[in-house]
Amino acid sequence: SDRSTNRANLMQMYSFTEQMRSLGRVPETTILEFSEISADANLADRMRVRQGDRLFKLKRLRSADDIPMMVERSYLPMRKFLSLKRPLLESKPLYEIIEHDFHEKIRVAEEEFFASIARTADAHLLGINEGAPVLDLVRTTFNMSNEIVEYTLSVARADQFKYRVVHQRMP
Repeated sequence: SDRSTNRANLMQMYSFTEQMRSLGRVPETTILEFSEISADANLADRMRVRQGDRLFKLKRLRSADDIPMMVERSYLPMRKFLSLKRPLLESKPLYEIIEHDFHEKIRVAEEEFFASIARTADAHLLGINEGAPVLDLVRTTFNMSNEIVEYTLSVARADQFKYRVVHQRMP
């Protein structure tokens, strides 16, 4: 069957909120932390900023149908989102805020994921046993100028997530 009509939608499915809604589930986000931090050496390297640059740190618990699904720790360069406040984050999805409120058009989000085991703090938040299987995800989101606008480390319950990748041979 012709899959070309679905390709754009599949490629754009990087929003937890959109993904859960497309599956007929009710998404919910609980903000656990919203703070300003200085980029350490690791974050500076990952986000292409200078060590010490100011970042927003956003820690969220993502649920669907009242089931904890994922813990996300997102980092945003403050210089791009100076007026960002918690009430805005509580009112709509992050990518909607990035694109509509701050006019940072997202070009691509690169994501890698790998099997891991739940560490104590994440296991507690996800309602699973310490050492239970999880998926660790690392996502880097770029704007149209190829600048990083978001870097997110996520821990997802392995019993609730399934990723599907379609490989297509180009002519």
